[in-house]
This record gives sequence, C-alpha cells and structure tokens, in this order.
Amino acid sequence: MKPENEKYCQNTIEEDEIIQLIEKVKGGDKEEYRKIIFLYQTKIFNLCYRFLGNIEDAEEAASDIFVRAYFKIHKFNRKSKFSTWLYRLSVNHCINKVKERGRKKRLETIPFSNIEQDEEKTFESILSVETDTPIDFLHRKQIQECIRKKISKLNSKQRLALELIHFQELSYSETSKILKCPVATIKTRLHRAFNKLKISLQECWKLIKEG
Repeated sequence: MKPENEKYCQNTIEEDEIIQLIEKVKGGDKEEYRKIIFLYQTKIFNLCYRFLGNIEDAEEAASDIFVRAYFKIHKFNRKSKFSTWLYRLSVNHCINKVKERGRKKRLETIPFSNIEQDEEKTFESILSVETDTPIDFLHRKQIQECIRKKISKLNSKQRLALELIHFQELSYSETSKILKCPVATIKTRLHRAFNKLKISLQECWKLIKEG
C-alpha cells in the first residue's frame, strides 16, 4: 500500500474525496488541510512562478495563497469544483502581487511541448519541424527561442488563457469561471494568440532556412 501522503502528491483522489477533506477542515481538522496542500502545491507554485517570474516570489505567493485559502475555506460552497475556487483565488492574489510591484511582469514561457490547438496540432506539426539530425535539433532550439519571445509579447489576457488551459490543463468551463468571462471569450483569446504565434513561427522558420 502506498503511503497516504504519496496518494495526495500524485493527485489520485476524486472530487468527492476532496469535498470530504474540506468538510473535515471546516470542522477544525488542520491535519487534513495538509493533504489539500499536497494535492495542489505544485500546480499553484507553477502558476505563481509564471506570473511573478522568480522562485522566491512564487514560493512566497504560493504560501500566502494556501494560508488565505485555509481561512476562506468556509466560504467554499461547492457551486464549482474546489480546484476552480482555488485557482481563482490564486490568480487574483498573483495579479495583486504584480500590481503591488508597480510594474508589469511577463509570464514565463509555457513549455513548447505543452501548447496545442483545439485540433490537437502542436507548433511542431504546424511547421513540420523534424529533429532527426543535429542541424534540425539546432533549428528546433531557434524556433523554441522564437516562440518564447513571441509569447512574452502577447497581452496578459491571452497569456493567462494559454497558461490555464494548455499548461494547467483546465477545461474551458473552469477557465471561464476563474477569469469570470464567457467560454467564447476564452476561445477568442486563444485563437488570436495562436494566429500570432503561428505567423511569427512561420517567419522565424523562413529566416532559419534562408540563413
């Protein structure tokens, strides 16, 4: 049998089990809250890191979020999934942290391999980039750098939609609830982002081939 904490670290429990944990926490069982932290700590830290851009700030923000969530958990009313409630709290906290700094922070790059379109087309397939040779591998690296720069230039709403759907792997419905905007708006933001990225990558690939 696996250790209990390992079960929660691997995110292997159902929503009903999460609700049971929450009810115990509401009843004053602080130890049960540790299990909730185990379930979400990695995803919340990653979300904070992409907003704030460095590990120390992300760790501090994630810690603050779990403290806030603990004291606000009595307000969770099960109208949405707990993860949706927690992500909304996390996004709002990170936005406030950025505002407190008095300057904009770019989101960190979303990993190249995790960005896909609705048609399951990755950027690799869009450009048909092969990696069979060292030269092709170098080309891929150049394209990755190109996409990093282009993503950083997307507006914050488009970057946030990419982060929640394609990195955090949330549904359109969950993302809509977190960002408090219609699913159609989320899809529009993604569509515009992908169009910008596709054009940029095609231009980048053309320069690489000509070079």
